[in-house]
Amino acid sequence: MKTAVITGASGFIGAALARELTDNGIKVLAIRRPYSAATSRLDGIDGITVFEADTSKEFSLPDGDYGTFYHTSWGGARDDFNAQYKNIGNTLNCFRAAEKAGCARFLCTGSQAEYGETSEWITENTRLCPVEAYGTCKIAAYYLTRELARKSGMKHLWIRLFSVYGEHDNANTLYSQLLAAFRNGNTFSLSTDGEHIWNYLHETDAARAIRLLGETDVSDGIYNVASMTSRPLREYIEILYQAMRPQADVTYGNAHSGVNMNVNTERLRAAVGEFEKRLFPGFES
Repeated sequence: MKTAVITGASGFIGAALARELTDNGIKVLAIRRPYSAATSRLDGIDGITVFEADTSKEFSLPDGDYGTFYHTSWGGARDDFNAQYKNIGNTLNCFRAAEKAGCARFLCTGSQAEYGETSEWITENTRLCPVEAYGTCKIAAYYLTRELARKSGMKHLWIRLFSVYGEHDNANTLYSQLLAAFRNGNTFSLSTDGEHIWNYLHETDAARAIRLLGETDVSDGIYNVASMTSRPLREYIEILYQAMRPQADVTYGNAHSGVNMNVNTERLRAAVGEFEKRLFPGFES
């Protein structure tokens, strides 16, 4: 079986994908920046070889028999334009490395932020209207790598991830902050009314969907990767609150958020089948 390549393998999504790939017998070459010491999420995962490369410059993979190049690395604050702009060049360098190495597919993780604020039921054809540098630069990277793939003949897959949660989540996410507040008995305060539509997909299910897209014969293009269930954010919060019964309250603001994660996953399910096995706690029935 061909070796998969992952950038950002020490990140939340990248590490979940590395576990998913190795659990399914696929060897992984994990690209790590030379100045990065963040590898703790890879501890205990067999079948991974770490390769140091500076993706801000053109680079080459070591000799090998490679399948899919999974580009999950992306840095910088969401509205730091200079930092976000650098990600575009990094992505192009990764594409060129994949092309030189003979990779069959280039799969990159985009984001729901590319759609911006919309009240629509979101499909892969929904108009793109990002409100931050993050989503804008993701879109630029999509179009540039799509054009390079068209010229090279490499299969091109763009994964628009929505909100992913799980045991290995980053400490600054809404889900992690919510759990931490409840565990410590602190009141959790949301600045909005919590009525905007949200979507939570467990990290193992997100990784499974990405692996299936990268390792099976699916059509090129964009795929929304999200849970089949979308609900008001307030419902997710209240479910956890009732389950944990913290010695604290939840408070909501008066503002209504323009964020909407009411997403259609039909194209994904048609391509890979039913991928979701861990519905958000309390939504199983």
